[in-house]
Amino acid sequence: MKKIARFILHIAGWKIKDNYPPYTKSVCVMAPHTSMWDFVWGKLYFMSMGIKPRFLIKKEMFRGLTGPLLKKLGGIPVDRGKAGNTVSDIVRTIKAKDSFLLVITPEGTRKKVEKWKTGALRIAVAADIPVVAGRMDYKKKELGVVSIYEHLPDDKAFINQLKSDFAAVSGKHPEKFNPYAKQ
Repeated sequence: MKKIARFILHIAGWKIKDNYPPYTKSVCVMAPHTSMWDFVWGKLYFMSMGIKPRFLIKKEMFRGLTGPLLKKLGGIPVDRGKAGNTVSDIVRTIKAKDSFLLVITPEGTRKKVEKWKTGALRIAVAADIPVVAGRMDYKKKELGVVSIYEHLPDDKAFINQLKSDFAAVSGKHPEKFNPYAKQ
């Protein structure tokens, strides 16, 4: 599967600039998230290294035939309309596994948002694992790592640093990405 993923990325014009670091457990914050294609290219990026990430996705996507497929691909359904125990449930799962990579988009949607979500930070702090900022730059057609956070600051400082990290990264639909809004 690694070779197939690399081949697909190559023929599509994508370059892997940085391999994902060899952590056994981590949270990867991927941005910008402006298109459903982000999932395809991100999944191929991880497949090209033999990594099977888990990802959060709205529960509505698990209806019908897509449900079993999304679960097989690593999807974890989230009820966005209900305040719940998503963070604590995921932390328990991470702690119970020998290895676990969770990919999260800080915007939480493909639409332009003013405020990024802090779940990635809360999960990483509670599970005592690093956060890796991953990029998918459509303008440069590059996939890779922007930065790594092993010692995590408070929510506001962390989110603002992430926004700064991604300011030069171009999404498929750049008009939907807002790294400049203050937290």
